[in-house]
Order: sequence, then structure tokens, then C-alpha cells
Amino acid sequence: MTREQKQDLRDAIDADLAGKPVQFFDAVGTGGTWRDVVSPGFSSSVLWRPKPEPKTRLWRPEDVPMPCWVRYSTSTATSGSQPIHGVLKDGVWLLLGAPDVPQMCLVDWDTLQYWLYSTDGRQWQPCTVTES
Repeated sequence: MTREQKQDLRDAIDADLAGKPVQFFDAVGTGGTWRDVVSPGFSSSVLWRPKPEPKTRLWRPEDVPMPCWVRYSTSTATSGSQPIHGVLKDGVWLLLGAPDVPQMCLVDWDTLQYWLYSTDGRQWQPCTVTES
């Protein structure tokens, strides 16, 4: 067992002790993929690792589900939500302001990480994408 494999085994054991999921490398059954395990035995003849956590990234233009509404993440009122009127490479267009004096506003992708979106007005999610 190499030093790196020993460190990976130790990291997997630490993750398991912390209640986090771990994986083993199945070189036989699936042709070489990492698989989840519920009760690891931690044999040194098997490769182990803590299960990687999904990463989130900012929206890109192709990620925006249309039609949808956005609101600032600390707002709890659906009435504070705004429909997205357009998607550009720099961000999204919102119609803000009073009904008698509306103003178009461009909200950039970096700012949208602090906003939530909904496609039905009931379930709100961060304006990010989770990648595995």
C-alpha cells in the first residue's frame, strides 16, 4: 500500500467517523467506478475515499429556466418576486419599480448568487447549478 493510498484510507475512515458518506473503487463489478457503501469494512486491499461533495456554480445563460421569477434570498414574500424578462450574456433583465413607473434592470450573474428563483411561485431555489 502506497503512502497516498494510506492517506486516502485515513481520510475515508475520518469521513465515516464524522457520519459522512464514503466510497470504494469497484474495479471488477462495474469496470472501474467509485461506488457508495453503507457500512464500510475498510480493507486495505480496496481503494477508499470520502464521497466527493457536489459543487455549485453560478448560473450561465443556458441554465436559466424560462419562464421563472426571482427574489432576493432574504425576502420571504412572493409579492417581492420579479419575472425574468430576458437573458443576456451579462445577466438577466428584470422589470423593477412601481407599476406606473417601471424600469428595466440588468442583474449580473455574480449578484444572482444571492437570489432565489421559482418556476411555480411556491418552491424557491438558489440561482446556482449543482454539479456532481
